Amino acid sequence: MELHNYIESLIKPIQSQEVKLAVAEEIKGHIEEQKEAYMEEGMDEKAALEQAILSMGSPKEVGDAFATIYNLTSEKKNMIYYSIFSLLGLALIWCLRTLDTYTVMIKIVGVILMLGGVIAAASEKWANLSFYYFKNQSGGSTMNSYAICAAGIAFFSEEYWQWLILSVIIGLVVYFERDMIGKCQAKKTDRYLYKTGIAITDIDYRGKANIDGEVQKVRVTHDKIKKGQNVIISKVNGFHLIVEAISP
Repeated sequence: MELHNYIESLIKPIQSQEVKLAVAEEIKGHIEEQKEAYMEEGMDEKAALEQAILSMGSPKEVGDAFATIYNLTSEKKNMIYYSIFSLLGLALIWCLRTLDTYTVMIKIVGVILMLGGVIAAASEKWANLSFYYFKNQSGGSTMNSYAICAAGIAFFSEEYWQWLILSVIIGLVVYFERDMIGKCQAKKTDRYLYKTGIAITDIDYRGKANIDGEVQKVRVTHDKIKKGQNVIISKVNGFHLIVEAISP
């Protein structure tokens, strides 16, 4: 079995795209190290690679083991952050009630923030942004959609029971929309990771490549790739196919 075929089979049971890519890199690095060790013992490169892959065990068994450990998806973990932000929103409600500042305008702001947070949640997942996904030159960070949703709920909820109901509803909406996007990203990773093809345009950050007979939009993160070069999809970042040049 070839290295990339082995890794493709191994990562299939894993649900999270982020974990799939991390496990793929880890396994690939370990096999390469084992291959080098076998070559130092006198094996040729092909035999050393085959032995290194065999030493890893069945890809299904190894993949199932990783899935058991890591299939608490990132969205389930992120609900913990959402819960924390929502609880902090209680303090904001208390302040607004104490100061008697709940007005129609405050509630309108709350609705806008809730809608904006739900949209931002989908956008962040689509673009595969991290929890703190932007840092400016002053070192500040842009918080993600959970804080926006929590603030919107607090601005709108004049009563604590309203806060509880809205926190649950918005939390479920955010969870399911992000989880659905994440599953689509994981499916695309399974479909294209380590597939090879040919660049049909120059790829200077963005371009196109023929992958398995299909024209795909691709990106590079390092050196420019010229039209006609062989490429391999080394990573799937969100929905973006990241390619590297390889030898014919």
